[in-house]
Amino acid sequence: MSAFSGAFSSGIANLSGVFTSGALNMSTHLHIILPEPDKMRGTLLLLHGLKGGSEDWQRKTSIERYAAEYGLAVFMPEVQRSWYIDMKFGLPYFTYVSEELPAWIASQFRVPIDPKHLYVAGLSMGGFGALKLALTHPDRFAGCMSLSPRLYLRDRLEQKKDELQDRKEWKAILGDDLIVGPENDLELLAEAAAKGPVPRIYLACGTEDSLSPARVRMRDYLRSLGIFDEEFLSYLASFRFTGDIYAIPEGTVIFPHEPMIKVVAPIMEAQLVETAILNIMNHQCLIATKAARVCHAARGDVVMEFGLRRAQGPDAGTYGARA
Repeated sequence: MSAFSGAFSSGIANLSGVFTSGALNMSTHLHIILPEPDKMRGTLLLLHGLKGGSEDWQRKTSIERYAAEYGLAVFMPEVQRSWYIDMKFGLPYFTYVSEELPAWIASQFRVPIDPKHLYVAGLSMGGFGALKLALTHPDRFAGCMSLSPRLYLRDRLEQKKDELQDRKEWKAILGDDLIVGPENDLELLAEAAAKGPVPRIYLACGTEDSLSPARVRMRDYLRSLGIFDEEFLSYLASFRFTGDIYAIPEGTVIFPHEPMIKVVAPIMEAQLVETAILNIMNHQCLIATKAARVCHAARGDVVMEFGLRRAQGPDAGTYGARA
């Protein structure tokens, strides 16, 4: 029996609870974000990383704000350290995420889960899982986002070959022979998927990240298969903003619903710039508004700010403190 509890605020339902999985033969944590029905534009399976859990996205990112802004129903499953694989000596987590969970979502929620509106994304181990899902079932997804992903399991095995505990964990996942089968080889999955339509794929990794070379390797391999639109990649490589941005001076008092920034540009340029502007402005306005409410409630008492401890990274903490 599945059970969820949560809250509804600012047009967003935020639910947490346990889902009773037949595939896993146990209850497992699941976190859900649902925007208002009339603003629903898509559904996202959001996968956690190796050292995290299903609650990470809500605790450490602004996923709730993005879900509201873009009209996304977000489902964040728990898979432990399984690498989104049907384990040899463990639980079938890939079957759970790829088959059981989407079917349950379709039966329980009025959210779009057809191939034109279903997306999958993940970080690190979740980035591997997201790409694996999209390439294993390219006919089910509209897009895939893989962030700082660990893409090549054989490289991971070689890197950790002398660590006994890690080898025990991998044997539970892959079996005693530690063979990475074709169902977990992303290049082989991509080669098979390239024979038909492939969902849009976004790979991202910081240049100083140790996983960046693998991301470049995978990008080049996908490009060799003709999965990426070369014309579009060339456009992005040479992209320059040619429009104009109008904004009120910083520190100016404004009224509710009064425009603060106006972007005048060709739609493609405006949309690319809009993402960064909305992220910066929405976050700092949210913090400034909350700070004003706290100071008002304090009625002149001293207020100390400790937001940097819990912010989503040092940049967010600095911007929040400044706001």
